[in-house]
Amino acid sequence: MISRQRGTAQAPDVFMQMVESSNQYYIAIEGHIVSAMETFHRVTGRKYEPLEYCYYGSSQPRVAIICMGSGASVIDGTLKHLKSETTCLLAVRMFRPWNGKRFVQALPETITRIAVLDRTREGGSQGEPLYLDVCTSLMQEGKGSIFVAGGRYGLGSKDFTPRMVSAIIQNMLRKSVNDIQRPFTVGITDDVTKLSLPLGRHLNILDSSVTQCVFWGFGSDGTYLFPFPRYWTKFGSIRCSHIALLLQEPSVPTILQ
Repeated sequence: MISRQRGTAQAPDVFMQMVESSNQYYIAIEGHIVSAMETFHRVTGRKYEPLEYCYYGSSQPRVAIICMGSGASVIDGTLKHLKSETTCLLAVRMFRPWNGKRFVQALPETITRIAVLDRTREGGSQGEPLYLDVCTSLMQEGKGSIFVAGGRYGLGSKDFTPRMVSAIIQNMLRKSVNDIQRPFTVGITDDVTKLSLPLGRHLNILDSSVTQCVFWGFGSDGTYLFPFPRYWTKFGSIRCSHIALLLQEPSVPTILQ
């Protein structure tokens, strides 16, 4: 007979048993998600995996950037533009349940340094959720010698740009790990806790066929609705619309730089 939790009130004599018995469902859900991804691929032609590896160099990378969500598109585009020989991307498509063994197996053997990007801040913690999962997985799978630096980006929908990706790469490629800023932030100038990385020159990764425009207008005059913007911001009663005009499949992950 399979034990199941019934109702909402559980006494101390059975509560822990019921909670622990749910482990089997968390273990099983990964297979269902992978199966759904495969079905989605058959139906739409778009392929997704729990962890997606991207590298555009000709040798073997030494640095891996771990990220999930829309920020992965910015990192992917930047690495492709730079044709980086040193750095790869491991994009997380399935955050929960986390599979530490799958994660470590997805890392190239040549990786010695990892930058983990979280789009959240856990005040008072040793690190953010994705960072802690990565560190725990490396320790449990015997890869504790890999250096890991955690960073934050994109809080409050702050834009994440190729320029910031380049700054992260430069930070991770410093000669000594003792010189690497960790934890770090990108997207702001942190003059309080001094965690922000210095940003270098602007980096345009877009194809020459892409035309970008910025429209300024009032909310009542229709200028921020036509053409429909891919990104807009509000400053009091003034709207700022960022428009990208493309002659090919859209691939513009950031606002106008």
